Parts: sequence; structure tokens; C-alpha cells
Amino acid sequence: MPAICAKTGVPCANPVAVRLRLGARPVRGVLPIVPGRARLVRWMIRASFFVLAAALLLAFVSFDAAAIAVAVYVVLFIVGDQLWVGSKRTDRPDHIVLTRVHQHFVDAVSR
Repeated sequence: MPAICAKTGVPCANPVAVRLRLGARPVRGVLPIVPGRARLVRWMIRASFFVLAAALLLAFVSFDAAAIAVAVYVVLFIVGDQLWVGSKRTDRPDHIVLTRVHQHFVDAVSR
């Protein structure tokens, strides 16, 4: 892998273990990702689950507050997911295609 962050396109020598999903099958690998991006995504995904738990508790107190918490959960989860690397299947079972990666990373891999 080139020393270019897969998400931001900036120089990066810090490989990060990533877990991607292809349907129900998890795929693990190592990609260069700047630490700040990895921390941000990890924080957003964890925070979304805390907000979801709060929504469940709020459902017993106030439906409106629970609905707002669910909306915050959805936003955090979707934004966190979009800030991370995606993947999709190919015709070959031993290959995947990375999606939502920076063009500089794509160019470096192509070289």
C-alpha cells in the first residue's frame, strides 16, 4: 500500500486495521488512514450507539425526546459510515473493491 491516507489523500505512514462488510461477511485488512480520521469515525459510531440507548430510555419519559435522539443516532451513524472506507463485491470471491477512497490514494495504488 502507498503511504497515502485512503480517506484524506494526505501522506500517512500509519496503517490502521480496518473491518469492512461484504453482506454478512466481515473482511479485515490494513489501510493507511490518518489517526485523526480513525478516531473520529470510531467516536461517531460509538456515540451513535450511546444516543440509541438514550433514545430507548427516553421512550419511557417523552416520545418527542426519544424521536429526536433516534434522529441524532441516524445522523451520527450515517455520517460516521460515510467518513469511512466502503467496499463492494467483485466477481472473484478473493477480491473486493474499496469505495469512498480519496483520488490521491487511487492514483498512488495505480502507480
